Amino acid sequence: MADETAKEKISGQNGFKEYNDGYVFTAPVAQFEPNDFGLHDMSGNVCEWCQDVRHENYKGAPKDGSAWTAEGDQKSRVVRGGSWNDLDNSCRVANRTYPNADIRLSFIGFRLAR
Repeated sequence: MADETAKEKISGQNGFKEYNDGYVFTAPVAQFEPNDFGLHDMSGNVCEWCQDVRHENYKGAPKDGSAWTAEGDQKSRVVRGGSWNDLDNSCRVANRTYPNADIRLSFIGFRLAR
């Protein structure tokens, strides 16, 4: 869910009351304190586009943490977490959606890891 900054700039936008990070949409990376694991931007900035394809459940998922790209719905990808565009109950890392693989939206991004 957007904050007061977006509410000021976008007509009809609802937002978290009394919260204003100064960014209308996504904030630049690492602008806020990391979570307890030292990770920045895990929820509320953009949803995370994953390599995994959609499966009905986790039965048969790789146990080593690698992407699950075999079988499943090859036209859909897993998107995790919540963004500035979601309701507050969706802004959690356990949230999952499954858009078409060719969709592009301003509130879906990806994480580079090293």
